[in-house]
Parts: sequence; C-alpha cells; structure tokens
Amino acid sequence: MSKSFSKIFLIIFAITCGVVSLPALVHAGFTPSVVHALDSKKSVWRNYYRDKFFYDMHIMNAKKDLEEIRFDDYNVRKAVKLRYEEDWRDSVNTLRDMATDLGPPDTDEIYFAIALIYESFGLTPEALGYYKRIEEDPYGDKPEVTEEASPPLLSERLAKEKPLSEFQLRTLLRSSFLKSIDAINYGSVIEMVKADKGFYKVFSESEEVKLWSTALAGHAVMLYGFGKHAYAEVIFSKLDADGLLDPAYSFVRAENHMNLGRLISAELIFRKIHDYAAAQENIQLLSYANLRLGDIAVKRGDYKQAELLYNEIRSNRWSDPSKKEPTADEGFIMRTLAFAELRMLENKYEKSILLLLDLEDEIFPPRLEMSRSLPLYFIYLYDHSGQGEKAFARIEDFLQYYPKNPWVKDIWVVIDRYIYKTIADPYAKNDYEGVLNAYYKFKKYVRQRRANIMIATAFMDAGLPSESKKIFEKLVIGEGRQSDRKAVSGLIRAHIGLGEVEEAERWLKEMKPRNEREQRLEADSKLLMADYYYRLARYREAAFFYEQAGSVLKDPEIYFKEADTMSLYGDDKGSVRVYNEIIGLYNELEEAAIRLRAMTSLGESYFKLKDYKNTLRVMKKAEPLLVEQSELSKKQRALYLIGESNYKLDRREPALNAWQRAVELNSESELGRLSAERIKEMKAWDAART
Repeated sequence: MSKSFSKIFLIIFAITCGVVSLPALVHAGFTPSVVHALDSKKSVWRNYYRDKFFYDMHIMNAKKDLEEIRFDDYNVRKAVKLRYEEDWRDSVNTLRDMATDLGPPDTDEIYFAIALIYESFGLTPEALGYYKRIEEDPYGDKPEVTEEASPPLLSERLAKEKPLSEFQLRTLLRSSFLKSIDAINYGSVIEMVKADKGFYKVFSESEEVKLWSTALAGHAVMLYGFGKHAYAEVIFSKLDADGLLDPAYSFVRAENHMNLGRLISAELIFRKIHDYAAAQENIQLLSYANLRLGDIAVKRGDYKQAELLYNEIRSNRWSDPSKKEPTADEGFIMRTLAFAELRMLENKYEKSILLLLDLEDEIFPPRLEMSRSLPLYFIYLYDHSGQGEKAFARIEDFLQYYPKNPWVKDIWVVIDRYIYKTIADPYAKNDYEGVLNAYYKFKKYVRQRRANIMIATAFMDAGLPSESKKIFEKLVIGEGRQSDRKAVSGLIRAHIGLGEVEEAERWLKEMKPRNEREQRLEADSKLLMADYYYRLARYREAAFFYEQAGSVLKDPEIYFKEADTMSLYGDDKGSVRVYNEIIGLYNELEEAAIRLRAMTSLGESYFKLKDYKNTLRVMKKAEPLLVEQSELSKKQRALYLIGESNYKLDRREPALNAWQRAVELNSESELGRLSAERIKEMKAWDAART
C-alpha cells in the first residue's frame, strides 16, 4: 500500500479520531471478548491477560527494532550490544556517560537508544522519560481560537502544526504506543485520545512505510479500545493484505474478530499466534493462545474441544519438587479459571467451586485483582447451587472489605434473593415468629419491598401494629402515597389495629385503584374497616363498608355480614333486599347451602317487618330442606316462626301443627319449650271459650 493510496486512510483516520464523544468512550471502555459463564461483564481476568500479552508482544517488537536500527555513532552501537549480553545496566550507564559529555541535539540518538533498551525490558516509565527528552514540543504552536471562532477539526489543527523530522516522528510513534498501553491498562480514555493524536501526527507526516503503517496500526488498536470494531477491522485487513501488520497487531485483530463474532477469522489468527509463540518458546503467550482457542470452542458450544485446548495451557505449579508448597504461575491461573468457568457453563457448580478453592490462597499479579473477583465467583456459585448460607457468608466478607467495589450492586441482587427466600419460606407456612427472627437477624440487608411487606404483615399478625406501621409508612411515604397499593392497604390495617380509624379512612380515600388487583386490595381494606366498626357497634358504618367490599370481593360471607349488620341497626328492609340478592346470585343446586341460609335469614327479616305472609312463603320453602343434624336448630326456628306467622294470620290449626313439630324435634331446647308453652296457651284459650 503506497503512501499516496493511503490518503483515503488519512480521511478515515481524521474522521474516526473524533468519531466518539468522551462520555461514549467511557461507556464503551474495554469489553470482555468471551461470554462469561454467569455474566459477560465479570470476566476481567481475560482482559488482564489480553492486555498483558499485547504488551509482551510489543516488547518483543521493541527488541526486534533495537536489533534492526542502525545507529550512526559507533560508540552507541557498541553500548547497545551490551544489552544483548543481558548486561543492560552497563549498557544504559555507558550511554548516560556519553550523553553527559555531549549536548543537544547530539544526545537525541543516545536518549533514543536508552529509551528503546528500557522499552525492550518493559520499563515503560523510564522509556517514556527518555522519549520525552527528545520531543521538543512535538505538536508545535497551537493557533489561537477566539470566542467567536469555532474549534478547528483535528485534521485542520494538526495541518497547521510544526512538521517533525523522521527521527522525531519515530520517537513520537514509540512514545505514543507506550502511552496507549498505559492508557489501556489503567482505563484512561483521555490518555488514549492523546496517544491516538500522536499516531495521527506520524501517519500524516511520515514518508517511511514502516513508520506510517505502524502508526495506522496503532490507530486501529485505539479504535478497538474505543469499541469501534468495524472501523478497526477495515484498517487491520488492509495492512494485513499488504504484509504490513506485525504479530502484536495481529493479536489485537484476533481479539477484534472475537468482539465482532467472527470466530473463524479469530481462530485462524490465534493459531498463527500459537505457532509464533511456539517458535519463540514463549510459554505464557502459547498458553494464552490455547485459552482463546478454547474460548472460541466454548462460543461454538463444543465443550469437549474447549476442554482439550484448556488442557494445553501449561502450568509450572509443581515443576520444582524441592518446594513444599506449590505456587501458582500465570498458566495455572488461566487454566484453573478457564476450567472453572467451563464447569459453570455445564452447571457443574460444585466442581467449579472446588477448582476456585485451589486459587483462593494464591498470590495474583497486582492488576489482576482476583482477590476481589474470586469472592464474587463464590457468591454466585453458592447462590446458583442453592447454598444460600455459604453465599451470604461470602457476601458479608465482600461488603466489609470492598464496600465501594463496582460489583456491589450485583452482590445486592444475590442478597435480595437470599433475604426474600429466608423470609418468604416461613411466611408461606404462617410462621410469623420465623419471619420476625429472620428480620432481626438480617435487618440491615432487608430492602426489598415485597420482603418488607411480609415482615410488616408478620408484625401485624403477631399483635405488634406499631412496628408494622413503621415499616408500611416507610414503604408508602418513601415512594409516594399511591406508589404501592399493597403497602397502603397494610398501613390502613396497622392504623385500624392501633385504633387510628381517621388515619385509616384518610389513606383509604387515597388508594384510588387502577386495576382489578388494586381494587381487591382496596376492598380488603374496606372489609377491615367494616369489621372494626362492627366491633365498636357502629353498625351503620360497618354495613356501608361491607357493602362496598362485597361488591368487589363477591364473597357471600360479606353479603351476610352486610345484611345482618343492617338488621342490627334496624334496617330490616335493607337486609331483606340483600338476602333476596343472595338468593338470586347463587344456583339452587350448586350453592344450596348458601341459598338455604339466605332463605332462613330472609324469613327472620320478614317476621321482624311483620310481613307474615312472606315469612310463611319463605320458611315453608326452607323448612323441608333443613335435614342435616347440624341444621335441626334452624329447622326448629323455622317451624316456630311458621307457627307464629300462622297465629298472627289467625290460622290456629297450622300454627299448632308447626309448634307441635318444633316440640317433637327437641323438647328440651329453648325453642322446644317456647313452642310447648304456645301450644298450652292456645289450648287454654280454646277451653276458656267453650
């Protein structure tokens, strides 16, 4: 690819340098490239090894560059040779002494050699320090921007800056790569943008193919970091087609393919990296290649192939027989974690736990931070395998040591599930003491509304309405008075339990149900109000609320309460109406017991109204149906009222017959004795007349 042809990439470069706003970059970040067994955002250990081995490959490139660069000064070349004898400190010291005797710009080549030696050993801060000495305001003077003027585009701004020499561009390229690697390692989006600016400068000004193609590859790496995988692949593919893509950037391209879901392309590159690492005898890079090849097999659902590839990850854990205690190395960590996650995917949680327990006491690389993520694995695994108590024990330790960890919100999902189950199980068995014991044990972790509602209900049923009221008030007032009708219903019940009937009625008016479920909640609250007024002998208010509750709940018991309560405050006509409605609502065959109860009650109401004809009509229908042993007292009452009604209508013989039958049912009962007395009275009157 010629530099003139690459002008199209210059346009793409300029566009994509500013294609993402900073907030979007922060959001994009570096996403994991393999789906985690439990949550794709938690596989940070793969990110660590991805970044680590990309840097290792960059170091390998630095060593290669150090070998290929021909320094002008013989003494510099001689000093650099010391580096290959692994006596790099002598090499650096010799070069420093030479720089002391010379002044700028003669020191530039020396500083560059020192920086490259540091870079080849992975000493980034030291290398950057010496590259910085060479750079003399590499971006030139910035043009002034007035308040009225619009900020210039990146391409326009860089076009006006001071051009650099090829040597300065080479220096800028190397420092930009080191800055980009640091930015990736520490997640600094701003530093990534600054590094990308350096790549643009080198690409746009350099005439040396090696420099501008490497700068273009660096920009593709930044695009990968920004989450712009499709843009990155356009550049990677063109550089690779022209043979200008070094192995380090092929590594990033393979990861980019993983993010794009191009598993075949990713596999081909990782196999090349595998062969490259084997040729270089780089065991750790070889292990990482096997890890990613295994991950590709996992994505395809081929777990057996994945297991074979994970087994190829080499470990030196027990390589030194003189060590009494085995120590973990990078290969052991990768292999154990890979197999643990594979077992998670296979739902073999116990095996995964056993694997991770081997890592629990290991010392990890500082940036890997498995000391934080391992507890999270254990929490999830114990939770998924139904070992809630063990999960919760891990949770308490995690929250104590890492209270500000970004995964705390995920931990709370497990806490909420465990707390809910701990409270819901005894609640379902009406074991309110068990509910309250769980509440006091885990009080600081209880935050779910449904768990709090169960706890408040348990307090109410345990006879502690004041405690119930406190919880319901927090639930209701904390999120608006109409946010949770169930909580409002509970609060009404608590107010009733405390005798605060005015507050209960005020909340009842504010429920304003929006659907059938909430209408039933409101009706339940009205039923509680009715029962409360009934206990206070305030029958008129009780009947009002019974009527409203019954119209929604459709419960015959509520209808009977309404009618009975009406009768208590003297509204027998109202009770007649309700009893007739009950008879009309229920089927004669399927709900015979309800109809019969309503008929006997209706007869009583007619009798109170002195409507003796209707009393006879209803009771004559009901009396033959009262045949059960438990209904004999009702049958006797019906016969007594039939006798009284006939007597009032001056039907003496039917009255005597009805009373006589009542006596025959049970002469010892109150109604039996009363019926017998009525018979005596009738006979006495008859005797007196004759």
